[in-house]
Amino acid sequence: NNVAINNSSSEDALNIVNSEIDLKNITVSDVSSDAVDMDFCTGQLKGLMVIRSAGDGLDISTTNLEAENLTFSSIQDKAISVGEQSKAHLKNIDITNAEIGIASKDLSYTEVENISLKNIRKFPFMAYNKKPELGPGALIVKDYSYAGAKIIGVSQTGSMLSLNGDVINNSKLDINKLYNSVREK
Repeated sequence: NNVAINNSSSEDALNIVNSEIDLKNITVSDVSSDAVDMDFCTGQLKGLMVIRSAGDGLDISTTNLEAENLTFSSIQDKAISVGEQSKAHLKNIDITNAEIGIASKDLSYTEVENISLKNIRKFPFMAYNKKPELGPGALIVKDYSYAGAKIIGVSQTGSMLSLNGDVINNSKLDINKLYNSVREK
């Protein structure tokens, strides 16, 4: 509870592995990679603020997470990345200045409620398959607002993206090209 991590140059500022979690009021700022990374975890996160991350803001893999009151600003990759068969229920989110808002991939199922996005450089919402050995992702978003995005969401063929009950048409998506363009920045 009530932890601040600043100016981290490690691979992940906070990395939690194979754990039961109950986190409250975490602030991470000025980090050179991912801010918070959770692998093989179960639990809840109430209150996360990430400011200036060179990687993802929140990156979860093979994790079941309930999270609320999440704020992200100046994120060089994805504000929230949900992957590798994770299940996430996220609510009350504010994302400003990020490459990608929320990505759900590789057999992950993500539900999002009450989210505001501003100045997203690529896509506010994405559902796709990065690792061929896994499969498509699903992202269900309810009650969102956005500003500064050309396209609100992208769903790769086989994945599912729903925005306020409207299912977004699937499209071919070159994941390698997407990831290479993020790395080049």
